[in-house]
Amino acid sequence: MGIKKDRVTAVRGKATSLNVRSPNTCAHVQILGAGGDIGGVPSAMLFFDHTRFVFNLPEGFQRYAAENKFKLNKISAAMFTRSSMEAAGGLPGMVLSVQDQEETMELAMYGHKRLHSLVDAMHTFISSSHLDRIGKHFFGDTPLEPVFEDSVVSIRSVVITAAPNPESVKQSPSAAANENAEREVKRQRASYHGRDNSNLDPVVCYVAKLADTPGKFMPEKAAALNVPKGPKFAQLVRGESVEASDGTIVRPDQVLGPGVPGSTVIVVDCPTIGYLPSLLTKLASFVIDSSSESREHSGTVCLVHLSPQQVVSDAQYVSWMKTFGDKATHIMASECNGETVLFSAARLQRSLHAVDQDVFPLHSTRTSNTFPMSSQVPNCVPGRNRLKFHLRPVSRIGVDESEVPIPTEDKAVTDEAFTQLLLKAQATQIGSHIPATIANISRSECEITLLGTGSSIPSKYRNVTGIYVNLFDAGGMMLDCGEDSYGQMVRRFGVEGAQRAIAGLKLIWVSHIHADHHVGLARLLAVRQHVLGPSCDPILLVGPKPLREVLQSLSKLESLAYDWVDGINLLNPSQQPGSGSLALNS
Repeated sequence: MGIKKDRVTAVRGKATSLNVRSPNTCAHVQILGAGGDIGGVPSAMLFFDHTRFVFNLPEGFQRYAAENKFKLNKISAAMFTRSSMEAAGGLPGMVLSVQDQEETMELAMYGHKRLHSLVDAMHTFISSSHLDRIGKHFFGDTPLEPVFEDSVVSIRSVVITAAPNPESVKQSPSAAANENAEREVKRQRASYHGRDNSNLDPVVCYVAKLADTPGKFMPEKAAALNVPKGPKFAQLVRGESVEASDGTIVRPDQVLGPGVPGSTVIVVDCPTIGYLPSLLTKLASFVIDSSSESREHSGTVCLVHLSPQQVVSDAQYVSWMKTFGDKATHIMASECNGETVLFSAARLQRSLHAVDQDVFPLHSTRTSNTFPMSSQVPNCVPGRNRLKFHLRPVSRIGVDESEVPIPTEDKAVTDEAFTQLLLKAQATQIGSHIPATIANISRSECEITLLGTGSSIPSKYRNVTGIYVNLFDAGGMMLDCGEDSYGQMVRRFGVEGAQRAIAGLKLIWVSHIHADHHVGLARLLAVRQHVLGPSCDPILLVGPKPLREVLQSLSKLESLAYDWVDGINLLNPSQQPGSGSLALNS
């Protein structure tokens, strides 16, 4: 599996461990804004000197990494809270990017067993030799605990599920007596919630408990117990018992000062109110009252809330947060939703806006700049992009905003625009080069938006391939749909404008099976179904035959409505493979 010598990975389904080369002296949890700027599932990172755990890899994660100079091959494990492309859509592109750059990636995946479908889809366009390097640790509704453990941290998973609609259950009293009652409840649950509630699939929360920090070694005590100076001192520091000169056994606790209890980090994801009863029940045993007299035995407590704002503002959720006491720190990652995280793209959009405000309007997805949670729960912090909470060393425990980016002033961007873009536009004479076929078409009839013009790997300024053609009253179409095409539409048209555009699509055409042309397709189809409702008409989808296999696997994760047409069937008979005039690889 390409494991380094200092790593030991157990069989699938068992707890895994990493034996690091030297102690992890620094640790922190950090909010990663990837996906947050378009209102998606936030991501976070648990950082140690030698291991890094990322929770969720949304679409656009590669571009976010390039913006923030974050090396993808340094990620040790990806832990997914949801099985949807909203949370895991960035994984295929990340694996391919590291592969293309010929870098070594030692990555382990953790999540619900439904993620098998994503891996099956990736096998269609990623070589097995690269996928086999990824350790896959999937679990069911009652996973083995812990799912990861080493000398530094132990991570447990807690799977929560959506509750059935109480009113629907009351209307079917026979279901409780029926031997198929559980199946009936699941059917009612799906019927009531539909796909508008972020899927009703199991969601995973994670509880990470850092190892206790040993107390300071006191050599005078060791000497008093007849322990000779030298290697045996080092053994005691490492927590090993030794034999003294007089033959007695000396334990580490006899020569070490008081230790510091390890911190606890809880990553909470509750997509809708329907998951709340399960959350309150399943995480009840992990509640640590930080204000109790036994706090010195529990260590620092930090909760990272990935739950959306409409959930965290619910009275039951707020009450549950308060059970952790007034010393626990709550980082509300949903507060980064709508916050600019791709500053290079934002500067470009502002530059274009300075050239023509009507054609390139600015959109903000933030609904409010206030933070009401701070008045309801003590130590509640808005989860700004790249905000840190230090866990170790003890002297640095607490919130750190030093890496939170400062937005560029609009005036500076405007000045840059007029000195660069506008001058280039004035110097470019394209009127005489307009093809006759479109010379008489006005902007009210057709508008082409290049969502991505980059290569197979996105960069700070350019996304991978995607073209949106707006035919206005006649609808719209997408030509290719690379990763984060939906995010690009949100940045260009705003959330409501992007959803209107997606709802009006009549056709999606994918040229070939390379990942940078289709990885964003499932997310876009899922958004379309969310906007139009579960009974929406399918969209016409034209593409290469292998793409259908990808969508069939992803349909187990997302509700996708499409009518499939194999692109090769649109060729003239003389162009069909084997005709002698043209051979295509479908």
